[in-house]
Amino acid sequence: MNFEKQNPLQKQYTSIAIILHWLLALLLFCQLYLGLMMVEIPKGPESDRAFWFNLHKSFGIIFSILIALRVIWRLKHKVPPYPSTIKRWQKNISKLNHILLYVCMLVMPISGIVGSIFSKYPIKFFGYILP
Repeated sequence: MNFEKQNPLQKQYTSIAIILHWLLALLLFCQLYLGLMMVEIPKGPESDRAFWFNLHKSFGIIFSILIALRVIWRLKHKVPPYPSTIKRWQKNISKLNHILLYVCMLVMPISGIVGSIFSKYPIKFFGYILP
């Protein structure tokens, strides 16, 4: 991968930021679909419900790591400047929207981890039980 240097006159996002953006967007929609689908799976000894819940947790752990990488990358690399045609209030709303999206991306995995810690089921990462 090309880890390009931060250019103060940069006019677009870095390729790493773009890759992380779309990878996280794809994973987010997959996790949302999986989360909505798995609650409909019936409970029981013959059910594969535990498999889907553990798969959801495993991808959630990967998702959490990628979110942390994205936050670190974002803190170390400035965003390109807004076009001069955008009004100040629109820039402020855009910045607030980005902050709220980052908060959501951090709160969701944390709430899942906390929920799993306080449940009677262990957190498994692709079959390996985590402490």
